[in-house]
Amino acid sequence: MRDVSRPEIRTRSELLKALAAPNVHFTETVEQCKAINRISGYFIVIAASGVCDAGDIIRHHLRAHLWRREGALLLVGFQAQGSLGRILLDGATRVRIQAEEIKVKAQVRQLDLYSGHADAQELQDWVQKRFPIRHEIFLTDGEESGLNVLKTRLSTPSPMTGIIAPVVDEAFELTKDGARRVVARLDWHNDLSRLLLDINQAGNQADERGRVISRLRRALGPIPQAEGQ
Repeated sequence: MRDVSRPEIRTRSELLKALAAPNVHFTETVEQCKAINRISGYFIVIAASGVCDAGDIIRHHLRAHLWRREGALLLVGFQAQGSLGRILLDGATRVRIQAEEIKVKAQVRQLDLYSGHADAQELQDWVQKRFPIRHEIFLTDGEESGLNVLKTRLSTPSPMTGIIAPVVDEAFELTKDGARRVVARLDWHNDLSRLLLDINQAGNQADERGRVISRLRRALGPIPQAEGQ
């Protein structure tokens, strides 16, 4: 017999009940997922991509609804720097999705209560339980300001341990004597991504940087518009 007084049991029971509700439907194929956009009236799409970048399905729905004034995008969890979710959260008025420039007219809101990442103290405690550490610690996920703080916090209890926060295109060889920085081949895709982000975010600015990017945009030619814009 289950003890339904336990919070985790109640939560699981409520979740299963919600998933079995008559107005909740699951899609199992790409075609079924895309068919959602043919529904008229009010509906909610729940798509599993925390930062709106993973997979074509989430981008398909964003492309179909971001330009609608009556639409709303609720971002659940942390939005990493450089991700589409973060760009939208920061107030971009236009974004580029599936080779089309989309005007952002929908409301964009965020709930940051469901992130499963550990905080700085939890990360520090986890690392300290593994002391002594023979070689380097790599910090590869997070924003620059947060990584710098964590780097300082981890260096304090173990000043002899190297703390490395790699940047884009930086490469290391891991040897028995420790990590060795090597010359990496620069990935032009990174430069292209940065350029497209700059065009989206700064193209309408009045400063010199914005004017240069605007001229570049015009030189590249017209960008196809999504249907309904």
